[in-house]
Amino acid sequence: MNKMERQFSKGPGEGTCAADSGLIVVSDRESPVAELLMRSAPGAVVYPDLTEALAHRQDRKVLLPVAAPCVAVASALQGSALPGEAIEQWMAKTRDTLALLVEAGEQVVVIESSGLLRGEGRNWTVLSAEFGLSCPPAGGVEMPATAGQMAQFLASAILARHPKARRLAAELNARLKPSVDLPEPDFRILDSEWAARTGQKSDLTATADGGQPQITTPQASEQTAEIGLLRDSLGQTMNVIRELEEEVERLKGETADHYIQVAMTDVVRTQLNTLWRESKMREAVLGMALLEDARSARAQAAEQKALREALQAEIERLNPSGTTTATSDGLTDETPQQDPE
Repeated sequence: MNKMERQFSKGPGEGTCAADSGLIVVSDRESPVAELLMRSAPGAVVYPDLTEALAHRQDRKVLLPVAAPCVAVASALQGSALPGEAIEQWMAKTRDTLALLVEAGEQVVVIESSGLLRGEGRNWTVLSAEFGLSCPPAGGVEMPATAGQMAQFLASAILARHPKARRLAAELNARLKPSVDLPEPDFRILDSEWAARTGQKSDLTATADGGQPQITTPQASEQTAEIGLLRDSLGQTMNVIRELEEEVERLKGETADHYIQVAMTDVVRTQLNTLWRESKMREAVLGMALLEDARSARAQAAEQKALREALQAEIERLNPSGTTTATSDGLTDETPQQDPE
């Protein structure tokens, strides 16, 4: 946490809440959100997890402050988590929370925590409508450190390009009061980060040798198009990197052997499918060859039969009294021999 504190000024009626609100809050008791709500509602009971809070709520509603998806992922990235690890942890936690919220129905009010800490009016309007709280605390609350620009950019880019995470974020945002839109990646952050790290300008305001801005409209248009293509390419590259990081994370630890076996099984299955296709192709080629041989043999036999019949007819014409016969082995003379007297 940093040292910046949000001061809440006193207006008419502010700073005087009911002595015992009966408010049930799900939060780390040492968190700024818990501190803020306990100042707003003396007597509030704070539980560390939603399951325990639901078990003790009786007929009261439960207040669940949560960080917006992009804020939560950016905070994890700021804490040195890998992108794949950060998004997987957030997805697992969000799935569990959504499952409990489905079971609890309307008995849990989910409020966006950052706006609550900043004292935004619409967040406090929700608390007023749901719990009768109409005043922020008079004292200051230490604000948690916010993630840097690059962490925020990476978080928004990952959520924008991860279908499952985006669906979970949409489900969570649908339950948040007030609702929070999922921000699109702001690629201008890359420009400023590049300039900060290299000391060079990455936009179209690079100066000439004389120190005056170079402005050439056709070149500027071409450079703008190139920058757009580079940004699109960067987005695709980040998507591939994210997928590879997730795959590496899944292959770590106790589940590594399982995924290796699955991969090996897929390889073997692919090889078997290839061999099966090759076998079918060989069978088809062999069958065609056998059919061709059979057709050739039948044609040859028919040709030989026709030749024998033609030869036999010619023999009978030339030697009507003889018994010469045409066979496949040649001509056979079957004329009876007379004994000499």
